[in-house]
Amino acid sequence: MYSTYLGGSGADYCGSIAVDSSGNAYVAGTTDSTNFPTTSAVYNRTYGGGGYDAFVVKMSTGPARTVSPVLVIPYGYLPTGTPVTAVFMINVVGVYPSDGEEQLFTDLEHPNWTYTIIVNGVQNLRPVIEGNSLSIGGFELSYKPSDVVSVHVTLEGDAPVLDPPLTNFTVVKVQSLDSRLDVVPGSVVTIGGQTTATHLPVTDFTGTPTSGTAPLMVIFQDISTNFPSSWNWSFGDGTLFNYSGLVPLNPIHSYTDYGTYTVSLTTTNAMGSTTITKSGYIMVSNATTQIGVFRNSTGDWYLEYNKTGVVDKTFHFGKSGDVPVAGDWNKNGVPDYGVFRPSNGNWYLETTKTGIVNTTFHFGKSGDIPVTGDWNSDGASDAGVFRPSNGNWYLETTKTGIVNTTFHFGKIGDIPVVGDWDGNGTSDIGVFRPSTGHWYLDYNKTGVVDKAFQFGKAGDTPIAGSTSPIIPPIHPSKTITFNQNLTITPGTTVSIPVGGKVIWKNDDPLKPHGLAAVDAQGVKYFGGLTGVQIPYNNIFEVTFDTVGSFDYKTTFEPETTGRVIVTMY
Repeated sequence: MYSTYLGGSGADYCGSIAVDSSGNAYVAGTTDSTNFPTTSAVYNRTYGGGGYDAFVVKMSTGPARTVSPVLVIPYGYLPTGTPVTAVFMINVVGVYPSDGEEQLFTDLEHPNWTYTIIVNGVQNLRPVIEGNSLSIGGFELSYKPSDVVSVHVTLEGDAPVLDPPLTNFTVVKVQSLDSRLDVVPGSVVTIGGQTTATHLPVTDFTGTPTSGTAPLMVIFQDISTNFPSSWNWSFGDGTLFNYSGLVPLNPIHSYTDYGTYTVSLTTTNAMGSTTITKSGYIMVSNATTQIGVFRNSTGDWYLEYNKTGVVDKTFHFGKSGDVPVAGDWNKNGVPDYGVFRPSNGNWYLETTKTGIVNTTFHFGKSGDIPVTGDWNSDGASDAGVFRPSNGNWYLETTKTGIVNTTFHFGKIGDIPVVGDWDGNGTSDIGVFRPSTGHWYLDYNKTGVVDKAFQFGKAGDTPIAGSTSPIIPPIHPSKTITFNQNLTITPGTTVSIPVGGKVIWKNDDPLKPHGLAAVDAQGVKYFGGLTGVQIPYNNIFEVTFDTVGSFDYKTTFEPETTGRVIVTMY
């Protein structure tokens, strides 16, 4: 048996009623009420005038309210004595039975309940209740069908002392009672916690994106299980990030230098620590090409990074008669150098720009033309030779001098070229024919022409585009923190050299914070004019690559403005 009120302010008549096997009541009748309650998807939501409108209503015996998601701060692993706050809403659906009741329970110690009943936007704050339970009578929640009724509940307490292995406890439990004090089916909502870890953490993480050009901003996400309480990150570029707490702080890290980076994470709980290492997880390139010359008369190299004509690096590697080659021999994203010696068919490779041989092998013979490319898409540059005397190619992928692929493509007098013609990440080959100015490209390294065209004229020298990263300097960073007491430290205005980065960190567990550009000049740095939101325990990191002043505004309390001043040095 149950009862409720159905109708509006006009004349409402019930013509018939039926009940199904689940206890749902179906009521049919007529009404001329302009405020007769309806759901959003009905054919007509308002009285149309004239005579009466007909209605059909299904009435359920389920709970007369819904419970919003419960925000627990902190959540998960909660050591004994940890202060815990739970915040949620109880939203009345239709008319709450006046003889019903909402019961709330908790296992937290020293609990205090604060609740506010909100009717049509008007708030009615009730006295603070101490104890492990709270009852809200149905008469407090029973209003007209047209009224919007909700209850804002805040629970504060401490994680309890529990004897192992009884480590689980209830943060909050909400249930509805009917007039007989029976629990209404489907009304129970329970949020649990745990006072101690019972197993070693299973450490894992993801990063997005894992490749791109410098500066590359990567958002790391901890997906470890078994409630770790501390996180030790190593981003592979010498940067470490260590954090202890009850909620993981998912870092955002900017890689300003090109290269391949190995990332590791160690998580710890009461049972111990575990580590996961992802080798070569982040690959950073740069679309800017560095230039250099090999002086055949002396075997000296001169490298220039800024296209100003000033030598940035010089070293001795090779001797007169050697043919210079370049590539990323150890797939770290950094350009390396070497020489092919036609007199003996040997290759000499180095990876430190100090003139020290790191790898040497025999591959080719006098008269061969050396070529380099990533033939197998593993990220490392490989060796090869084009033999003009017969138009044959010989490619190898292990730097041991063993031929992995050979095929015929070209003829005497052709000049070999290498590039990724089809954009699939694998180096392809081709030849330029100086006698006619024609290009012939092979996408699959099979000796079959996939593309042919005329570009240039007799005597021209071919150039195939490629990219090699430059080495940007390492710059400092500064951190701006949003605090729980609505202060910002050290302040909203900072000064950094060009290439430096600013980190905005949200230490406020009660609300998100954010920032946005105030003009077009700052759009590229501050998430546009609409801005970016920074959840609790997260950071937003930006590298500034242009000299100038860039203004922004904070988008949540406290609402204020700030400025990043970027200097040359």
